Amino acid sequence: MTIERHYSGIECRAAGRTLTGPAIRYGDVSPTHRERFEPGAFTLDNRTRWLDLRHDESRLLAWTGGGGLELTDAPDALTVTATLPETPLHDAALTQVRDGTLKGFSVEFRAQSERRESGIRVVTGAALAGIGLVPEPSYPASTAEVRARGFSLSGRIPFGKPMTCRCHRGSCDVVKFTEDAFDEALESQRDTLLITGTFDSAMASRQKGTLKFTKSDGELKVEANLPATTAADDLAASAGSVNLLTRPVFDQDLSEYVEKDGVATYTKVHLKAVLVGASDVEGWPAATIAGKSARRSRVWL
Repeated sequence: MTIERHYSGIECRAAGRTLTGPAIRYGDVSPTHRERFEPGAFTLDNRTRWLDLRHDESRLLAWTGGGGLELTDAPDALTVTATLPETPLHDAALTQVRDGTLKGFSVEFRAQSERRESGIRVVTGAALAGIGLVPEPSYPASTAEVRARGFSLSGRIPFGKPMTCRCHRGSCDVVKFTEDAFDEALESQRDTLLITGTFDSAMASRQKGTLKFTKSDGELKVEANLPATTAADDLAASAGSVNLLTRPVFDQDLSEYVEKDGVATYTKVHLKAVLVGASDVEGWPAATIAGKSARRSRVWL
């Protein structure tokens, strides 16, 4: 089978030296190739995949299996997370993303199954070989953005662990979430926000690609790129003196749970937002914030 190289639409972001963004958004149609990929088209296994510069294997940027490259397959996209070391090649790649020379990712694959649909090639199965960081995307929404500085937040919501909660209205104030409790929210097309209080304090959005959820090792991981605002600076500063928690904000009437022995066990959570901040609730793991301010320094005279 012939290896194909097709550009994909991304919104690529970087916090420090880490690039993140979707390599393929499932359902997007390439106007040049007249094709789209269905969710789950790429079956990921333990084989090594790489990220290189402009599909030049001699200019390798990262690889899976210990080389700084992680690939995450979700219902909406195949997502890349690449942490780049400090070398002239990697510095040049970051610089070219910042100045707009490199605008997108391009997947390198062998098609294994496909069909035609109203003149569109629909790829339903493909073997992913690698990904290139390239100049010209052909899929929609393909603008690349890099931030040399900026804060990234990482939080966790455990499964199966009793925790005190103020969101639940009932005969108890302790909740726990089953492993599948957030599946409906993750598969839904509705947006989810990262907030510090009310919804007008939102700092990240799942639809904008600045907020990401991943199920892993008995927990829901919450990852967010924070904006270059004073509020983000203040949140990062507070993380040095208090524990910041990431807790779900949900519609209880649209969720499913059972109260027993003083614990409300949620099997389905209608997630609306994730609240980040300090609290006296018990059992929740602390979030971490890494990076540097993307705002200009303020000097008081």
